[in-house]
Amino acid sequence: MSAQRKLIQITAIAPGRDAYKGYSPQVVGLAEDGTVWSITINPVSHEWMYWKRLPDLPASDADADAQLVEWKQGKRTKLVQFFKFMFRKK
Repeated sequence: MSAQRKLIQITAIAPGRDAYKGYSPQVVGLAEDGTVWSITINPVSHEWMYWKRLPDLPASDADADAQLVEWKQGKRTKLVQFFKFMFRKK
């Protein structure tokens, strides 16, 4: 069995409204191994969801730029697919 992960810093945030028209407070924690985790409260059931690991920071500015380009390309592709679907000939 692996050792228990321990949080060394924790904060709470309350981003704006979500798809459920309610607020989804989150707890974000920094673990001693350097990973960052978040957990959300379901605004409908008021139950904690599950812990989710946030992505690691890019190692360099070049890596960050490459990730941004990749992300933008994925968004663009999805948007084009959406419009092709919406305006398809029936």
